[in-house]
Amino acid sequence: MYQNDTLPKILRDNYQKFGDKKVALRKKKFGIWQEYTWKDYFETVKDFSLGLVKLGFEQGNLAAIVGDTDPEWFIAELSAQAVGGKCVGLFTDGLPSELEYIIVHAGATLVVAKDQEQVDKIIEIKDRILNLKKIIYWEDKGLWNYDEPLLISFDEVKRLGKEFEKSNQGLFEQRIEEGKGDDIAVLCYTSGTTGQPKGVSLSHENILHYARVLCELKEPLEGVDYLAYTSPAWIFEQWVGVCGGLFFPMVVHFCEEPETVIHDIREIAPSFLMLGPRQWESFARTVQVKIKDTSWWKRIFYNWGMGVGYRISSLLQEGKSPSWWLKVYHTLADLFVLRALRDRLGISHGKLLLTGSASMSPDIFRFFHAMGAFIRIIYGGTEANVVCGTGSQDYGFETVGRAFPGVEVKISKEREILVRGKQVFKGYHMDPEATAKRIDHEGWFHTGDAGTINDKEEIIFWDRLEELMELTGGERFSPQYIETKLRFSPYIEDTYVIGDKDKGYVTAIVSIDFSNVAKWLEERNLTFTTFVDLSQKPEVRMVVKGEIEKINRSLPDFAKIKKFINLHKSFDADEAELTRTRKLKRATMSQRYESIIQAMYQGEKSYHVDASVTYRDGRKGMVSAELAINEI
Repeated sequence: MYQNDTLPKILRDNYQKFGDKKVALRKKKFGIWQEYTWKDYFETVKDFSLGLVKLGFEQGNLAAIVGDTDPEWFIAELSAQAVGGKCVGLFTDGLPSELEYIIVHAGATLVVAKDQEQVDKIIEIKDRILNLKKIIYWEDKGLWNYDEPLLISFDEVKRLGKEFEKSNQGLFEQRIEEGKGDDIAVLCYTSGTTGQPKGVSLSHENILHYARVLCELKEPLEGVDYLAYTSPAWIFEQWVGVCGGLFFPMVVHFCEEPETVIHDIREIAPSFLMLGPRQWESFARTVQVKIKDTSWWKRIFYNWGMGVGYRISSLLQEGKSPSWWLKVYHTLADLFVLRALRDRLGISHGKLLLTGSASMSPDIFRFFHAMGAFIRIIYGGTEANVVCGTGSQDYGFETVGRAFPGVEVKISKEREILVRGKQVFKGYHMDPEATAKRIDHEGWFHTGDAGTINDKEEIIFWDRLEELMELTGGERFSPQYIETKLRFSPYIEDTYVIGDKDKGYVTAIVSIDFSNVAKWLEERNLTFTTFVDLSQKPEVRMVVKGEIEKINRSLPDFAKIKKFINLHKSFDADEAELTRTRKLKRATMSQRYESIIQAMYQGEKSYHVDASVTYRDGRKGMVSAELAINEI
């Protein structure tokens, strides 16, 4: 199974094995699922890669890709790798300045972009990208009248490849065969929570480690349906969609638009679904809000069914077997309630449901487990690769499972999680000093995460080491743990928890979930005008206070939130408050909201804010508001 050491070699073998007999990719266009067999997949990669060579793409060159998760992204990446090149992915919501930094730092010689929006960004920064040969687009809407010499369509590159092959027979196959497992396949840039993102150099073998790890989960994945939903600029989609789709192989589906993902998930009902914690949290909020909107008798059924599910889940966590009568109740609950809930979310056929990349509240795990959807967590990172994960019978939601075979894990004196093994990355691109700081002389990678290992050899992840906070009395707590629990609320989209040595208690800045809170207010015939007005309504502040009080009951006294403020806006990646994978940038947050934080700790009753806001099109505006400081 493991004789192929590069992704293009696996693609070649799948083509030879399956040809037109099996489907590799499905993309929804205009409501119809378009299919790519393994023959289609391979031949498209062949044409496109030879087209790249015709355009001057050489071995060792790097292609940048920016766009939605479409077959063209996978094809472009594999095409570059097949002829000895590598790729770097960019997030579609990145600002031109953010794209420029990564493209220039990575040294890309061409950019593959989806549509007019992304092409415009690249054209804006093209003069600052040295050696840029071409901008290739795969969706031509709005680009028909562009007069830009660097522009060329995806289909035209394929046509050039077909022509080029006539005088270069066997070149494509030769380049694939020359590829080695140690060759750099992709650069994945870190989230940049503590500064500029760093380019993590990952070889084909690094990426293939994930697929081999999934074999340890003992789940048959060959031919299962998988929805590629997250961006391949994020390492998890590289592991699952790009690599896993080839390795097992799976049928990889691509939704029509990012906005249709919920509908498409339900239509596909994938057997394998990998979502980040924020997506699972969003699913949970959706269920809770819709249940509040339904009839009273449906709410009674829901509460009964989920109640039975929670009792079963609690017993399994305690290692106990449910009684026969509870099993009967559970069968009925599943038949009339739980199965319908799973179907509405598109996870009715979910055999392997995974999450990773950040902490997720145990409440979220319990919620889905009670529903009959067992989410398993995989712990790892861009640099360390997949380290550990929970098994099919692991019901302890406080751990991230045991280390996978071939991966060594230990805890340092400072309580940092250290990892060692062949799966660890090759180093930071053009930054040997940063690499040396993270990988010591014994080969241990310093993750920067705090944690411990229990007597069952399960790893318990606490938080980022630098983000554990210590209060005046010396008590230490994890703000991320509290934040993840708060995001379980249907009314709270995000939150920033504060507390350190200079502060004797914990406070929070809350960003409300606009759509859910607005719906809640409208049901009570209460009006509002803007996000600012909505966030400061007394009724809304009381709702948020109640949600925080629920969480406070499960926290030790020193970690309870004593004050909070509803922010006048959502946390925004465009304003550097979040990374593109929706992680808080704490350094930025502490600077941006320093005066608000001081007001909460100085006993003020409210805080007046005149804040600048950066819109998605680059325009800037001002927001003026009086924010109430709420005591608990």
